[in-house]
Amino acid sequence: SSTKPCSIGCCGVSGVCGLGPDFCGSGNCTSSCDAKSECDPGWGSEWSSAEKCPLNVCCSQYGFCGTTTEFCGNKTVDKPSCSGSSANGRSIGYYEGWSITRVCDAMTPEAIPVGAYTHLNYGFAYINPDTFAVAPMSESDLGLYSRFTGLKESNTGLQTWISIGGWSMNDADQPTAKTFSDLAASSSAQTAFFKSLLSFMTTYGFDGVDIDWEYPVASDRSGQPSDFENYPSFLKNLRAALGSTGHNYGLSITVPSSYWYMQNFDIVSIEKIVDWFNVMTYDLHGTWDSSDPYIGPYVYAHTNLTEIDQTMDLFWRNSISPSKINLGLGFYGRSFTLSDPSCTKAGCPFSSGGNPGQCSASSGTLMDSEIDAIIASGNATSTLDKDAAVNIVTWDTNQWVSYDDATTLKMKKDYANDLCLGGTMVWAVSTDNNNGTASSSLLQLNSLIKKSLFGGQTPQVSSLSQCVWGDCDADCPAGTTPATTGKGKSASNVAIYTGCPSKQERKYCCPTDDVPTCHWTGSAPLCVSHSCADDEVQVATDQSAGGHSCWFNHKSLCCSATSSDAAVGKCEWSGRAPLCASGSNHASCASDYPEYLTDSVDGQGGESVCYTDIGFKSLCCTDPIPYQNCSWYDILGHRAPCDPRTNVDYRTTRAHSFLAPFTCNTGCPAGQQIVAESYVDHDSQAPCWHNTASYFWYVPMPIFMI
Repeated sequence: SSTKPCSIGCCGVSGVCGLGPDFCGSGNCTSSCDAKSECDPGWGSEWSSAEKCPLNVCCSQYGFCGTTTEFCGNKTVDKPSCSGSSANGRSIGYYEGWSITRVCDAMTPEAIPVGAYTHLNYGFAYINPDTFAVAPMSESDLGLYSRFTGLKESNTGLQTWISIGGWSMNDADQPTAKTFSDLAASSSAQTAFFKSLLSFMTTYGFDGVDIDWEYPVASDRSGQPSDFENYPSFLKNLRAALGSTGHNYGLSITVPSSYWYMQNFDIVSIEKIVDWFNVMTYDLHGTWDSSDPYIGPYVYAHTNLTEIDQTMDLFWRNSISPSKINLGLGFYGRSFTLSDPSCTKAGCPFSSGGNPGQCSASSGTLMDSEIDAIIASGNATSTLDKDAAVNIVTWDTNQWVSYDDATTLKMKKDYANDLCLGGTMVWAVSTDNNNGTASSSLLQLNSLIKKSLFGGQTPQVSSLSQCVWGDCDADCPAGTTPATTGKGKSASNVAIYTGCPSKQERKYCCPTDDVPTCHWTGSAPLCVSHSCADDEVQVATDQSAGGHSCWFNHKSLCCSATSSDAAVGKCEWSGRAPLCASGSNHASCASDYPEYLTDSVDGQGGESVCYTDIGFKSLCCTDPIPYQNCSWYDILGHRAPCDPRTNVDYRTTRAHSFLAPFTCNTGCPAGQQIVAESYVDHDSQAPCWHNTASYFWYVPMPIFMI
């Protein structure tokens, strides 16, 4: 009426609200007569704010924009179609810098299941709202950046990027709420930012930058109307600045999955500037739905392939190349407390967010590691929603969460390949469990060079002349066969657990035409006689392999001396635990093995150790020494001392961060083999309380082609 205006549209003479000349025209309107429609269904510019809808979505007969049949009728979107594996070659994982602060299920950079990814993005860095310099989200990030980018040392081809922004940077109560808007609107601010960013990337070794602005223009996210035009301009300037260095830095942005927020991105202009879009096709639903008048307090999965397809249509409507799109996958779930425990399907009412997880400590969200534990308890029911390509788990009477497992990840990966997408991205690698279960599922789906899940690439064999220890929980490389102990039905593969996650092992892989036969020697419990015969070589040691454990000494894995394990036979350990040498010296080398290579309290590993104040075992070899370019490593691929000064935490102690400074992670970079292990640093003699440091040698070429 004339005294009660319409919330949307013009008030017609009949008291009904609407848009266009029939409601807003002279003689037809009583109030709010200057209201205009979102788009023009044929009324003309006098009655419409714009001729077309944002992102080329459909304009209804009533002047509103949308994508459903109410707006589009029978119109369909032309989708790309492929029969290949386009999305398998690019796999991006986000790492939460704050994950190390969790009380349990913390993840350090060294614990990332890096083998499943081609790119890792560190989340997040911020922008100083006063100086526009790159700033850490937390002071603890400063100690993590180099460790994160250092993962490239042992993972050939891996790229590490910095992601700037994130959801909380634009929170209204933060000093950075409008920083992106201010930056995009000011050339002087951009000059300062670009200078700082390039220095930051050079200092820490980042290969690219991902801009995560959540979200431009949107008033509920501190956006400004000018952001729509300013964002592409800012990105264009950023691309130019990155290119001015002569370094091939990458540039990407994150984009939302909802039309409501994506309409404020000029994706057509931005496509020409960035390498790709990381599409956040997760968090489609959560507890925030309770205040949404169009959804309400009803449970729906945080990821849903039907809704994801509607998001992808927004790109196809604007002719965006599918090769520039990475489909977002979530390694977490949104959880709810059901109002009615008997109603557990999508669409049932919820009363609140789900109970906080022990490690994530946040109502309404559970990490994959926590969901896996709930399922493993045996008290949960899991149901596959095939249409949505997601699992629903219910437990404790009224708890409900959606999540992805190997089956649903494959369904989404197949969907991405069918649409010719360029890749996938994960939020977040740091919410996976200790064994990297979700990342392992991705690794099996990706068409990447075969990798060990926790780092290091399995070299592709060209002409293998020596035996090598393979990757954890993996088959031997092509052209090699695992050595075995025993014969016939009693035969089993030779394997060790060194440097592998719990319950995984490495096979002893030898050239198929020259496979030695092996056996463990040394009878428990004393294991006094553990020497190999003259025509054998010792390739590994262990205190419990092959049966009962040794009280003292150790067992030896003895293999027939062949050309494939000849190098191993050219060295032997001198010194016997626990009194390995006098004082703090290392044991002397015998005349038949005169060349000292290194020393260790553990020797080859898996054996009784020396008292560190009464000497070390020595690795003694013939002349010339068969191993090349040897170094001690305390992290997989990192040449660093294993002592309290390193302040390093690893996956073996993720729930015990207080052990971090004394924890080492056995493993070797690609193309190297373990020769020795030690739980004591040679310089400081500080102990590794979990695992050991490792001594590696480079396998001489042309053994491997990488």
